Amino acid sequence: MYRATRKLIKERSRFCSRFTPKLVKMHWVEIGEAQRCFSNSLSAKVKDVNKSGSSENAIISGWMIHAYNKQHDTTEIIQHWWNFDPILKIHFDTTPLDAGIRARSLEFVEDQEIFEFGKMLQNELETHVGRNLVFMNERWFSSEMTSINSQLKLTPLNGLSHHNLLQLKN
Repeated sequence: MYRATRKLIKERSRFCSRFTPKLVKMHWVEIGEAQRCFSNSLSAKVKDVNKSGSSENAIISGWMIHAYNKQHDTTEIIQHWWNFDPILKIHFDTTPLDAGIRARSLEFVEDQEIFEFGKMLQNELETHVGRNLVFMNERWFSSEMTSINSQLKLTPLNGLSHHNLLQLKN
């Protein structure tokens, strides 16, 4: 398990009362649209994607953790959505990976508190996909691409509470 993955689970556990974040294995079925993980998980919820006989695949919220980038001393962590097949008892993702990303280099952490807390704030959400993170120098940052020169903007976070992770309307 990556060091950043351990740190993420530990920090998120402080804010989770019902569901403890945990590392999961991922099965890939790239039939969805790139960059559309939430809508892909909604679509896969009612499809027998894995040919198991299941048409009730739970939507799972969590994190996709990239390998440590030694050059920049950072770990990129993407808030992500996928599904769980209750018959095969496997987590599966229908969202294709971006070019150059190898599935073997990723780790996934299930964090159902994101889903549960988001349901309570449904009308206040800007988007269902939460903030992406960067772990650097033992600190957490939210990350977003700016429209100016497509540069990455990092904003320091004082913890990984639900409110710091969800994108709420202003």
